[in-house]
Amino acid sequence: MSAEEPVALITGTSRGLGRELANHLASSGWRVVGVARSAQSAAPGVRVFKGDISDEGDLGDLFRSIGRIEGRLDAAINNAAISDASLVAITRSAALESALKTNLMAPFEVAKQSMRLFGRSRPSRIINISSVHVELATVGTGAYSVSKAGLEQLTRVLARELRQTRTTVNAIQLGYLDGLGMAERATAETRNWVLARSAVSEAVPVDSVLHLVDFLLSRRSAYLTGQVIAIGGV
Repeated sequence: MSAEEPVALITGTSRGLGRELANHLASSGWRVVGVARSAQSAAPGVRVFKGDISDEGDLGDLFRSIGRIEGRLDAAINNAAISDASLVAITRSAALESALKTNLMAPFEVAKQSMRLFGRSRPSRIINISSVHVELATVGTGAYSVSKAGLEQLTRVLARELRQTRTTVNAIQLGYLDGLGMAERATAETRNWVLARSAVSEAVPVDSVLHLVDFLLSRRSAYLTGQVIAIGGV
């Protein structure tokens, strides 16, 4: 392990896209710190912190650990999210609060604390994972879509606030990804409705997301910031 290797923080690495991202970046020369509520086996190059990002104490412990063990941070990917599939009229207040805490407030705090570890002389990146449900205003995704819409606005505001630095902030709007169970967890009606309104009317390969993340993390994306990029198109 070299002190010159870049360090990435990825939230929600116990499964799905977060796990794919962690393994991919670790195999690409990054030191990866993953965080998840449940314990998991980690690929070489991935250090897993067990905790809840919506918990202020856990988040503080996470960043103290990164500072003590890694000594630097170069990228933060806000991937962790929870969803509640229900109509607004029957959405419980607790479900809305939970979605906002995990999907918006936690990424807000992750961004704040990440900036304290970013080096002024090194380029750094913040990538927020959003959803096409924001653009499509999908019925039954009220709490989830509202929280992700806030995350996209945070992306734009933070990009402007950091315009004098070497930090870029972008968001990726995800549709359904092939092979990760996302499409399977949705009802057939919702899945068909979303795909019928997407530019690409099928689940997107995970590699497409990994390639985009590679670009956003690279020096080649230095002039791309404040953008929301839809994978699959809407």
